[in-house]
Amino acid sequence: MRLIDQIMMKNLWLGCWELAQQFMQAFFLGLQVVMCYTILFFPIIVHNNDIKDILAFITLNFSECHFLYMTIYYRYVCTIQDFFNSAGTLRRVHEFLEFADNNWKEVADDEAEIDKRVKFCSDGNEVFKFDSVCYETPISPSKVLMTDLNFTLKKGENLLVSGYSGSGKSAFLRIITRLWKIKSGTFTMGISDNEILVIPQKPYFPTGNLTLRQQIIFPKLIDDRNVSDKGNEHC
Repeated sequence: MRLIDQIMMKNLWLGCWELAQQFMQAFFLGLQVVMCYTILFFPIIVHNNDIKDILAFITLNFSECHFLYMTIYYRYVCTIQDFFNSAGTLRRVHEFLEFADNNWKEVADDEAEIDKRVKFCSDGNEVFKFDSVCYETPISPSKVLMTDLNFTLKKGENLLVSGYSGSGKSAFLRIITRLWKIKSGTFTMGISDNEILVIPQKPYFPTGNLTLRQQIIFPKLIDDRNVSDKGNEHC
């Protein structure tokens, strides 16, 4: 509900800006006819001319006044639009800077706390080690998926994680790849991030003019531009 309220308030403010812009356009668009007739009113009343001369004067000068006014009006409307667009952009930049000023310390403390929970140790034979790890969904309200997880996966061992849908299997992979944060406990990694490969349920192929070998070893990079087709057959 809090997110919905924030979205509604943002749309309300944007609607107010848009309403003001539309009002200014409609106001000056209707004012052009009044201004043109006002300009022509004084010479017609002051000079007592023949009706034919008055009609010719109105026809000639009204078109000129209308053209000049439309030129001024177009420039003014463009200026108003640029002003409102700039005001909206500056407001969003101000909100971002204000959010950064208010939350940078909290984010820095949170990152420091995460670094304390995740350790790296490549000296032993352990690949992953979980000590009383608890993790939950990152959304609010959060849902605890695992509590007091303790196990060690060593090099050369295989681990099969099974369970019903929604039990936290994919979340476990997100914890290993550090896409999600752990709530408590200690997670020790014996390998680097480059040695972890997650194969999703839905196959992903990166876009671009890539060879089959480049697709398979992704995200690692290799230049196959100078490799002949005969050489690729043996890859």
